[in-house]
Amino acid sequence: MLPFNILFDISFLGLIFFTSLLLSLLFIPMSSKVAVALDVLDLPDERKIHDEPLPRMGGIAIALSFFLAVVMCIKVIPIIQGFILGGVVAAFIGLLDDIFHFPPKLKFVGEIIAALVFIVVSDTYLSGLGNLFGFGDIYFGAWGIPITVFCMVGVMNALNLSDGLDGLAAGIAVIALIFLGILSYEISSWYVLSVIIALFGSVIGFLRFNNYPAKLFMGDTGSLLIGFVLGALAVALASNSQGGEGSIAPVTLAIILGVPIVDTLYVMGRRFIKGLNPFHPDKTHLHHRLLKFGLQHSEVVTIIYTLTILFCFLGWSIKYWPDWGQFYFGCGCFIILYLVLDFLERRNFNNLLFGFTQKIGNIKRRDFVSVSGQSVKYIQPVFLVMFLFPALFILPVNNLLGLLSFAIVCIILILYPWNGGKKSMPLAYGVIFLSCFFLLILYNFNLEISPAIFYYLNILSLLAFCWVAFRILFHRYDKVLLPSSFEILLIGFSWFIPIVLGSTLDITTAMQKRLFWACLQAIPMLGLVKLSMRSHARRNKGMALGFVLVFLFLGSTAYLV
Repeated sequence: MLPFNILFDISFLGLIFFTSLLLSLLFIPMSSKVAVALDVLDLPDERKIHDEPLPRMGGIAIALSFFLAVVMCIKVIPIIQGFILGGVVAAFIGLLDDIFHFPPKLKFVGEIIAALVFIVVSDTYLSGLGNLFGFGDIYFGAWGIPITVFCMVGVMNALNLSDGLDGLAAGIAVIALIFLGILSYEISSWYVLSVIIALFGSVIGFLRFNNYPAKLFMGDTGSLLIGFVLGALAVALASNSQGGEGSIAPVTLAIILGVPIVDTLYVMGRRFIKGLNPFHPDKTHLHHRLLKFGLQHSEVVTIIYTLTILFCFLGWSIKYWPDWGQFYFGCGCFIILYLVLDFLERRNFNNLLFGFTQKIGNIKRRDFVSVSGQSVKYIQPVFLVMFLFPALFILPVNNLLGLLSFAIVCIILILYPWNGGKKSMPLAYGVIFLSCFFLLILYNFNLEISPAIFYYLNILSLLAFCWVAFRILFHRYDKVLLPSSFEILLIGFSWFIPIVLGSTLDITTAMQKRLFWACLQAIPMLGLVKLSMRSHARRNKGMALGFVLVFLFLGSTAYLV
């Protein structure tokens, strides 16, 4: 086991991530076979979106990969023991529910036990909420443990109830983990950061199979475990002080986790007011209400991902505000969101957000449509050569960027669906976009070697934008380029790097500007990739292999040149 004093080293954090990721990818196909053998399937009904039975034991793979990565890579101190033992209880209760369909009360008791195990073993709990309402600090005293249990159980149920669409709960968790990770770094909470990295890798591996259209579900095993870890992470980051050094204000963490939490509170409150059982399932959750607008499954997930990213950015950006300022401003934003949603429902604005997709066909002309279609077969190889060509002029890269290059090679090799068909295209788009983005980072971080690269990339990005606009306007079918949920996840991650990570790591203003430019340059290229790639993932192996070779080449120059 590696000593704790090198946890912060990037290579060690990478070891934790790739350990959990590889274990997750190894265990998920096995868990699917076990689910089929045990007949643990999620059957379609009037509340479900899918049309055929799917395995729902993917949570076992998440749990095993997470626990093994933590035990193998992290020193097991009391707080780590709390994560492991409490997580085992949460996952076990979820597994029993997946197999035997526990009544809600019994599952609720199991969630309480999991929270108590974490609190007792780690000796970590909330002592107060700070000056939440502006009338002075709120301290819990002897009520600290019961209130902490209530909060953790609330997060567990919120994530469990958000697991209603392909990739929804897992994507929300990934977004929240990214921001919790940067907060843990800011307060030097290295053990918490290592747990975040381990869970992040496990959930990313699961998303490869759960992204729309899903091949399996996580079930309560996964949703309760992830909800437990998110709740425990929030408690660990917020405990023992009221927003002082070494902790994060509880209200900041509540905003970051706010989308599933507020949705759960809204739904349960609505049921209670109507005299119904708050725990009785219905179709009033945020994703169900968006589906009623006539939006497609993937569009609803994309919208909720976007909302989650926006509220995470909000929580991070106002974290230094007074507690009461964060509370009132956050509440105001959520109130506006639900007022807009209620307004749209009352006016019956079906397809309001995407209705313009029906109108663009009127401006097409036959000749331009033909040219647009013919250009597709040439644009991909031309773009690939033009985009990879500058790699020859940024040599050698430094050791850190060389390590990043090798990490991207591993990600492409692991995540790209080499034998995938049409259903694997969203993942293929995402992996290629990630490759483009990180190559742009390498280019922009080496402008001292060749400043002309900056202008070259801007011109290339502008040309990509012009071709994308031309292709959209003169397409044979009425079609608008809308990002998928997985692409929104990646775009949000790319903007996270300059906005959040750049300022947290005290990167110079010049470097932050270059990171912003990389984000701007990447968006037209994502559109070009989507519109130029062939309809089956396996038919685009050449593009993926091109990026693998370039990143291998750049990485090797850091150590050989």
